Amino acid sequence: MSNDESVRAARSISKSDPSVTAEQREKARVAMEAATARLREKVAAILTAEQKALIDEINAAYAAAVEDTGIVYAQRASISRRVIVRKVVIG
Repeated sequence: MSNDESVRAARSISKSDPSVTAEQREKARVAMEAATARLREKVAAILTAEQKALIDEINAAYAAAVEDTGIVYAQRASISRRVIVRKVVIG
């Protein structure tokens, strides 16, 4: 079986299918991780140093945005819970 066929087979395994064994799921996970590693190696060989640096900057900006968004939503949720509790207690 070629790499493409094994990856295709691994992707077709359903996580919710009760007939799939833990061993089959593990083999699928390993196949997907290996395919991802091969893709990353191919991409790394193609990109220039400038492109790699730009990708690192974009990834850092994305991580910061995700963290900031999580903080904002956590603060809003906390405020919303306090408002609801006040309405219930006072109301």
